[in-house]
Amino acid sequence: MSDETTEERRPTEQDILRERYHRQVDAIVRADWTPTEIAKRLRREVVGQDDAVVTLAGVLHRHLLTLRLDYHRSGLAPPPCKQPCLLVGDPGVGKTKLATELANLTQLGSVIADTSQLTEQGFIGNHAQDYCLELLEKSNFSLWLAEHGLIYCDEVDKCRIQPTTTRDVSGSGSQDSLLTLTAATGEVYCQGVTNGPNASRRYQGPFDVSRLMVIAGGAFSDGLHEVVAKRLRGKRGLGFGCAVVERTPDDAQRRADLLEAVTADDLQAYGLKAELVSRLATICVLRPLTREQMLSILAVVPSGPVRTTRRLCTLMGFDLRFTRPLLSTIVEEAMGAGLGARALAGITHRVCRRAMHEVPERVLGTRTQTAVVTLGVDAIRDGSYKLEWRAATPARGSVRRLVMDDAGGEGDGTQSGAG
Repeated sequence: MSDETTEERRPTEQDILRERYHRQVDAIVRADWTPTEIAKRLRREVVGQDDAVVTLAGVLHRHLLTLRLDYHRSGLAPPPCKQPCLLVGDPGVGKTKLATELANLTQLGSVIADTSQLTEQGFIGNHAQDYCLELLEKSNFSLWLAEHGLIYCDEVDKCRIQPTTTRDVSGSGSQDSLLTLTAATGEVYCQGVTNGPNASRRYQGPFDVSRLMVIAGGAFSDGLHEVVAKRLRGKRGLGFGCAVVERTPDDAQRRADLLEAVTADDLQAYGLKAELVSRLATICVLRPLTREQMLSILAVVPSGPVRTTRRLCTLMGFDLRFTRPLLSTIVEEAMGAGLGARALAGITHRVCRRAMHEVPERVLGTRTQTAVVTLGVDAIRDGSYKLEWRAATPARGSVRRLVMDDAGGEGDGTQSGAG
């Protein structure tokens, strides 16, 4: 009898989804932040890019305000006033990071859509309804919540219209799908099975896109700056500005300077439809990251490579420390790779790989000592490290410095991982 009672009290799938929905809605409705507060929260994870941070903070504030009014069924709720944004910048400057942090701040359902795989309706590939179905799943199958979600259309520059003798289903055709998502009003008819672990759940019906928060992004590294430079060269005249625009954009900073002058006509000349450009009226150009900003992303940002790796090593039973020269060397190598902040994580993992493989076995079962692993500049070459044993203290679990000064010479009890 008791077993049957226990079986009956087990929560069903509907109960779990309902609880998740209420938690998600509660977190969103309570996010009553000013644009300044949103920008401040974004800057904890996003370094630099102040223009994009301020713009997106304002867009998110208006989106949350509309959402709360809709939720309370207030008569003050304004009509749909979507403000799709276009982020332009080199790889690794923070376009996807900005969109992800916007969703994380509010617990909004979000989809990172790779528009390079987007095709015209009727052809093999992704379609607008696929992103809406995925957003529905991320919103715990609440249609109302999904219709207020966030879609980030990445690699939108790959959808440019290409000269071809056949039908351009992944260029002109895919832009038609983006027009559907960025429309101020309208619906997408969804049918089929949602992706992910709940693939057994089906939804078939209309999906209102008028309340979606849509952000598009792309590097535009294969010719947009040349389109801008060509237009500016056509405005010949006298003065300092004329001499500047005659230069060839052969580095990231100069290319960013040109992109800041981009207009709707430039985007159309690049290969985007006039209808899509008119809907992406808010354009934010993200600047290349400086060395100081790269160093901050590497060692200061909570989700940066150094802090996340250190937390992982703490779980393994030892402390991991980086010398300042090593951090500078990692930044220099990442800058040389030309991939922005994306290169930092790969280089950091390569530097720590040997220590994270060998040290956990050495510290296994230790209770009276704490292992401190120090990585110097030599770790860039072969992953070598120094292992020092120290007496365990009651404050072992406290937060320690993430970056240390140059490690001193080897003292007693110090072991080298190079030999």
